[in-house]
Amino acid sequence: MLKDDVKKQVETSCATYAGNGHCHLDRPCPFFNSDEIELSRCNYFENAVLPADEKLNVRYWQSFGVAYWGELTKVCKRCENTFNPGDQKRRQYCDECREIQRKEKRNKRMRDYRKNIG
Repeated sequence: MLKDDVKKQVETSCATYAGNGHCHLDRPCPFFNSDEIELSRCNYFENAVLPADEKLNVRYWQSFGVAYWGELTKVCKRCENTFNPGDQKRRQYCDECREIQRKEKRNKRMRDYRKNIG
């Protein structure tokens, strides 16, 4: 999914993309000619194109295991907004989605409990 989003960003916003997987910099575009996004790197894309989309920016750098802003920033699994998990490094949801997720889990647990009793 990340690779498809990066390709779409390159096609629509990259000034050096020539089309058909080629680059105006006299080389093939690394995002269209590699199977793994982790192996694909383009300096121009990372510095000029990628910062325009904050969510994609965070997801891209996390695929390399890097927090782009110096502090740990994560992408919420539910709404895909960025959030700072603070001391809880294992958090997967932002504050709003965290409450929704807790309620959904509680409701499912209670449904299963009632189902097993009756």
